[in-house]
Amino acid sequence: MIKLKKLLLENEINMVKEFLDSFLPEDRSIIEKYAEKLWKDFQLGKKPSWTLIRRSDALELWKEFGKYRIITEQGVLQDMIDLTLENAYKILGNTLNIYKINQQGGHNGQTHPYFNDAKYTDGFYNLNPCLIKLKSAITDEEKLMALDYTFNVLHSCDYDTMKMTDWFIQGGNRTLEMIKNLREGI
Repeated sequence: MIKLKKLLLENEINMVKEFLDSFLPEDRSIIEKYAEKLWKDFQLGKKPSWTLIRRSDALELWKEFGKYRIITEQGVLQDMIDLTLENAYKILGNTLNIYKINQQGGHNGQTHPYFNDAKYTDGFYNLNPCLIKLKSAITDEEKLMALDYTFNVLHSCDYDTMKMTDWFIQGGNRTLEMIKNLREGI
């Protein structure tokens, strides 16, 4: 039994290393900082702040781009990029915390701030290309396409009990369906 526990612990340690190694060094550093801050807040009983992209902002942006092929609200677009990055880093930081909790065999019966089951983290590896696209986009069109790509990835990571899109945009999948209809009408 002791050998099995040791083997499981080694496996969890390898999962944390593999998880972090899948990201760029600058992203790893940010993820670790979020994990540390979120864990400290959790221990102090503070509920982390969480801001979603406003549905109206997203719909207006896609509608405008579809109609005129320009984006006049660059500030709104950049805010959407920033919120998406921040929320992704928070989720990834919490994913790191889950792996660490599992390494320690749980944390005195406490549950994790957001997720208490590591099965929900399987799709989070898919956030890596999203981070790269969001941070490397320069033009307004590239930024909008990076957001669109990210929303598609998030939509594909949905589980029965958790919708990834709900962690990023008001209305989650309903809003994404509205955006899709706007795109198809173009």
